[in-house]
Amino acid sequence: MKSSFVLFILLLMFSTVQAQTSLDDLKHKELFDFWVGTWNLEWDDQTAQGGVAKGVNEITKILDGQVIQENFQANTGSNKGYKGRSFTVYDPKAKNWKQTWVDSRGGYLDFEGVFQDNKRIFIRKGIAPWGEEIMQRMVFHDIEKDSFTWDWEISTDNGSNWELKWRINYTRIE
Repeated sequence: MKSSFVLFILLLMFSTVQAQTSLDDLKHKELFDFWVGTWNLEWDDQTAQGGVAKGVNEITKILDGQVIQENFQANTGSNKGYKGRSFTVYDPKAKNWKQTWVDSRGGYLDFEGVFQDNKRIFIRKGIAPWGEEIMQRMVFHDIEKDSFTWDWEISTDNGSNWELKWRINYTRIE
């Protein structure tokens, strides 16, 4: 009985340490390994049943493990049928992560990676549909082994303030 308790405590400590790995403890090429897998997605959407929309995102490593490929699909809610693909890569010459996003609405976005307070962030400058220059960013945070949160934010004041536009909660399927 005592050895079972000790084993339980050791397992608990190991899983906690693993979930709280600091960005400083990871090699550049490992910073997005947490994302690889198949994920159930949920986000607030008042047009969806119960006010929660759902989707799936399959993330794989391709091209000899050098590129992370994302396959996103919204299955319910106001974005039902929306699909997107991204390619994420570490550029050793620039010493930075980059991502290119394309989607079923003809969208194309290109991002640069930044890291802040144990958050993984992709950021870009762009032009809003109303013609104003804005900044957009994706923030991966609260990263655990089998879950994390992804936020889509915009700034109209060159990054001084950020407005949350879309929050997706990820839960690992496999």
